[in-house]
Amino acid sequence: MTSLSFSQTATKIVLNKRDSLIYMPKQLAIFLIQDVVKSDAYAEEIAVLNDNLQVKDRIITQQDTIIAIYKKKEVSFQKSISLHEETESEHTVQIQELTHKLEKKRKTLHFWQIVAVGAIGGMIGIHYNWKYGQ
Repeated sequence: MTSLSFSQTATKIVLNKRDSLIYMPKQLAIFLIQDVVKSDAYAEEIAVLNDNLQVKDRIITQQDTIIAIYKKKEVSFQKSISLHEETESEHTVQIQELTHKLEKKRKTLHFWQIVAVGAIGGMIGIHYNWKYGQ
């Protein structure tokens, strides 16, 4: 192998025998460094995007909770309105019954008032007849 590549012949052992130098073209080294920098930037970008997703998930969860609360309130209000309508119709029937009873009592009272006036008038007539005797 005459050209330098990533092989045994393209390395050189340095001070200790565990470490070695790799020979490669400068442009390739520049590309490798750029890729490492881009990789770090992409890792940071992914972390930021994951944080954003978590925040948006929390927002969605909060919105779902708010929606559920408002749905429960809506059901409660509908029940309340239904109960109010039932109560209102019952009160309307009771008012009609009481109005009918009141009218009946007024008529009865009016009758007895007429009877009382007639009786008092009759008693006054009898009294005058007895006292002045015609």
